[in-house]
Amino acid sequence: MQMTISEPVKSHDYLRQPGEEFFTSAAIETVFWRPRYIVDTPVMQHVPFLFWLVGAVRPRNVAVFGSGNGAALFEVCQALDKLNISAHCLGVGFWREGERGKIPAPLRDHANQIYDDIVRWRCETSVRQALNGIAQGSLDLLFIDVSDLPKDELPSAEEWLGLLHKDGVIVVHGELTSGNGWGGLLQSLPGKQAIITFPDEEGLLVLARGDDQPSRV
Repeated sequence: MQMTISEPVKSHDYLRQPGEEFFTSAAIETVFWRPRYIVDTPVMQHVPFLFWLVGAVRPRNVAVFGSGNGAALFEVCQALDKLNISAHCLGVGFWREGERGKIPAPLRDHANQIYDDIVRWRCETSVRQALNGIAQGSLDLLFIDVSDLPKDELPSAEEWLGLLHKDGVIVVHGELTSGNGWGGLLQSLPGKQAIITFPDEEGLLVLARGDDQPSRV
């Protein structure tokens, strides 16, 4: 009598692997979108990732600090619009040229034509003043363009994080040095916050708070 031995069944063969969800067509379709708003700025290097991140997080309340040229703000708004996410996006800028204290006309016109139900504007004179105007714990997604902020005393990294919902995500674009508080933050954060950095162009730091993030994040 001949006996055959079958291969043992591995239980994890029937489980969905993390990479499967990340690389599904629906999950990565966003990275191939063509931006509607194109300007010459280092932020454009990270537009596919921003599209993907909005699709993964599906935020309801967003703020973009440093909306000077409109790039990050309008790419976030495009993702919200195309994904049919009901959300508000606050664009905080520190414009000084042209009409002092006014939103530049090209940005205002573009927003009015396409994102009138999404965009809200604030033109501020200091970062701290703008920060104080946002409720603590109210944001699901916060984008900060460090290179577009005025050179006054910047709030600490912990103060920025205080604006986030308990499972919010923060994205920082610009020079990530100990001088602006982010270098020291990386050394002191507790273990439940996932961090990833991209060195391209002026650099990008992404930090997800809490342990209840969508699996793709």
